[in-house]
Amino acid sequence: MKRLWHTLLIGAIGGIVIGYLMALGFSTFFNTTYLFPSNPNFVSHWSSPLAATQLSTSLWILIGEVWAFSGWFPLNVRWFGFYTLIYTGAYIGLWLIEKALARIKVIQLNQQLTNHRS
Repeated sequence: MKRLWHTLLIGAIGGIVIGYLMALGFSTFFNTTYLFPSNPNFVSHWSSPLAATQLSTSLWILIGEVWAFSGWFPLNVRWFGFYTLIYTGAYIGLWLIEKALARIKVIQLNQQLTNHRS
């Protein structure tokens, strides 16, 4: 029973720490004035940034628990770093795709405005 609680605690703490550090890193990287727990589109779906942060924290805990119990993730610094790099790469890749799609949408809207004015 003691081992179960230890694994639960390690998983929860690990998930929160990695989630928080990723949120802090991305908020800094994208030069935001507030800490966003996820991308701004995710935050906009909730009643407040606090609600989005609460949900994100719960998700970080669940992810930490899955990794702690499933054996996918050995509990050492080397693997934390490895998976953090994978997560960071995936996040940046998705952000670049979203940015490109937004740029295309802006171009289309500008063309519609130009055509409407003509």
